[in-house]
Amino acid sequence: MSTCRFIAAACGYSKASVSLALRGDPRIPAATRAKICAVAGKLGYQPDPKAASYLAHVRRKRPEAERPVIAVVHTFAETQPWLGNRFLEFFRKTTAERAAVLGYRVEWFQGGPKGHAPTALGRILRARGIEGVLLAPSGLPANPLPKRLERFALAACTERGWRPVLHRAQPDHYQNSRVALARLAQLGYRRIGLAVVGEATVLERQEVEAAWRVWLAGTPDAQVVAPLRCLDYELDGLSSWLEAARPEVVLTNYSGLDEVLRERGWKVPGQVALAVIGIGEFNRGLAGVDARGAAVDAECVNLVAQQLVTGERGVPRDPRLVLFEGQWRDGPSAPPLRSARATVKPRRARG
Repeated sequence: MSTCRFIAAACGYSKASVSLALRGDPRIPAATRAKICAVAGKLGYQPDPKAASYLAHVRRKRPEAERPVIAVVHTFAETQPWLGNRFLEFFRKTTAERAAVLGYRVEWFQGGPKGHAPTALGRILRARGIEGVLLAPSGLPANPLPKRLERFALAACTERGWRPVLHRAQPDHYQNSRVALARLAQLGYRRIGLAVVGEATVLERQEVEAAWRVWLAGTPDAQVVAPLRCLDYELDGLSSWLEAARPEVVLTNYSGLDEVLRERGWKVPGQVALAVIGIGEFNRGLAGVDARGAAVDAECVNLVAQQLVTGERGVPRDPRLVLFEGQWRDGPSAPPLRSARATVKPRRARG
């Protein structure tokens, strides 16, 4: 196997320059990197997976403070957005655990209007010797990726992050919706009311509603209920929709809908059954599809770490999307429906 020493002798550059070029380091000019990589290809150079495994072992042996850093960049107004946000706290925990297994540690950086300007953030990361960047989940619209961040190993944990599209991992929303609909049908539900919440889900992705429409088309005895679509999480019209549509069960992508229903006077499942596409650590008492959030978060870290090892940097020409299929979990919020399948008329609820 060709080594950096042989490649350096063949192309006339130092061993250090060859090593940096093969890892895609931006300190080596693009033209020089291309020349060195071309020579390496002719010599049959391939990264050594055993060496990569050994380097990961070496990183894990270092004290935590000395391990290389993967930066998690977020665009929230708060400096520490996980405080008081159980979902971000879970994401922070799972990404840190996976990074530690790979021999890295995670540090959070605030970008966007309330944090570092993108150009300044790029300079700060380079000055710290940070080469890997993970874009944290965010509800903000997509923004162009700053040029200064294109020099890093990049991955995203959000479908609405900066553009162009990066390597990313996420739950398979369409498949998870199909799993939920199939199980609810087995439990006896035919009048399934869909409550789709969030601008991205309603206007852009639409996987949940697409799966629901396919289920309707393939289920002869299904009863059509006009779906509730809410761009924001205020859920205006929720109670009036429930009273008018009278679904046997509500299927939603919003994991906090059970709390909203109870706050507005609805009994779950006494007055309305509920299933959630994307239950996690915080709502395992509900029926629904476990979206395997910890595995998704860990894979996002993997995507960054793989690029750090292979030398891939910048916006990928062929971005990878890793989808995770969830698993149905029965729960008391959606019990088996009685054979009569008659929906009990709910009492007047608040809101």
